[in-house]
Amino acid sequence: MTNFRKQQVPQLRSVHKIVTNFDQMICDDSFQRDFVWNIDKQREYIETVFAGSASSAIILADITSCLTASEHRGTSAGVKKLESQKSENYTESKIDGHQRTTTLKRFYDNEFTITATLIDLNGKAHSIENKFYKQLPLILQNTFLFSNVVVTVNHGFTFQEVVEQFVNVQKGDTLTPAEVRWATLSPYNFSFVKPKRDIFKKALEKVEAFEKKIIRKCDVEIFDQTILQLMPSTKGQNCGQSDLRAWYDYGDGHANFAGVPEYNQVEMDNAWKVFDEYINPILVNNGTDYNRVSIQTYWAIVAAAEYIWENGYVVSDFAGLYVLIRNTNKNLIQKSKLQQASDINIARKCVPAQDDPPDSHYYWWWCSLPHNAKVRAMKNAEFIQEFQKGLRGSKCLRKRSAKIKAA
Repeated sequence: MTNFRKQQVPQLRSVHKIVTNFDQMICDDSFQRDFVWNIDKQREYIETVFAGSASSAIILADITSCLTASEHRGTSAGVKKLESQKSENYTESKIDGHQRTTTLKRFYDNEFTITATLIDLNGKAHSIENKFYKQLPLILQNTFLFSNVVVTVNHGFTFQEVVEQFVNVQKGDTLTPAEVRWATLSPYNFSFVKPKRDIFKKALEKVEAFEKKIIRKCDVEIFDQTILQLMPSTKGQNCGQSDLRAWYDYGDGHANFAGVPEYNQVEMDNAWKVFDEYINPILVNNGTDYNRVSIQTYWAIVAAAEYIWENGYVVSDFAGLYVLIRNTNKNLIQKSKLQQASDINIARKCVPAQDDPPDSHYYWWWCSLPHNAKVRAMKNAEFIQEFQKGLRGSKCLRKRSAKIKAA
C-alpha cells in the first residue's frame, strides 16, 4: 500500500513473527511512554497468550505509507522523523502495544520466569513452576511461538496523526500529563528536552520521591519547571500543568525554534548551563540511594544555582555548597514553623480571640508551591537573603572572570 489514504488493516500475527521482527518495530520515544509493566503484569499477559485470550489489538503504523502521507499533508518535522526511522531500517512504529510486545520479547529472551498451568497445542495441561522460556517443554515453546495476537496496522497516517492516535488510545490507560506532553511535536521537546534527558534523568533520580516516577516522565516535568524558572522571560510565570501544556503547544508542529517567538533559544541554553554546571553536579555528588535530596532542597538548589550564575560565581566545593543550601532551607522551614506557632499562641490570647494566621504567611508553606510564581518569588527572596549570609563565612564559591561568564 503506497498511497496515502488512511486505512486500518487488522490481522493475526504470530508471537514468533513479533519477537523475530521486534527490532524492526520502533518504540518512538518522541511520544511513547517507557516500559512500565511490573513483573506480575508481564506474567499475566504471557498466560493470556498461552490461553489464546489476548484479545486487545496491538496497533502499529506502517512507516513507508505514513512517510508518503506526511510528505503530502503533514509537517516537515514529521517527515524528518519518519525519514530517519526508515533510514534506520524500521518498518513499523508502535502506537499501542509497547508493553505487550516488549513483554513477549522479554519472555522469549528468558528475562523472567513463569509459574502457571499452561495448555499446549494438543490440549494437554502442563504445571509449570518458576520456569524460563528455554526451560519449557518443546511443545510449550512451540505453543507460545505459534500463538496469534491481534494486530492492526495503520497505513497512510501522517506522523502527527500517529501521535494523536497514541494519545487517544492511551486515554483509557491514563497517561500522566508529562507523558502527554512528551508526545508533542515541538522543537522545545525534540531539539531541547529529549537530547538532554539522559543527563537530567540521572540527576533527578537523586531527588526523593521521584526515583520511582521516572518511568512516567516525572523527571521531564521537573526539568521543564526548572528551565522555565531559570529563564528571565518566563521566571515570573506559573509553571503548573496547564502552563506546561501551553508551553509545549507554542511549538506544536514547528520544525525549529525560528517559527516560535515564545522560545528564546539563548535563554534556554543559559538555563541548561545553570542546570548542567551547578544543579546536576550538586545532585549527582550528594544524592545517594540511602540519602536522597528532598524535593524542598531541590528547589532551594535551583534558586541558589540561579543566584550563583547571575552573580558570576563558580563552585570550588560542591559538597560544602550542598550542605549550606540544605541547612539554610531546613533552618528557614523550622524557623517559620516556630514563628507560626508563636503567632497562633498570641492570636488566641487576644481578647477577643483572633483567627489563626494562615499557613500561606510562612516559608514552610511556600516551599510546597514551586509552580506558583508569586509564592515562589517570596520563598526565593527569603532563601537568598539567608543564603548570602551563609556565604560570608564559606569558601565553597569564588568569583568567575567576566570573560568566562560571557562565554
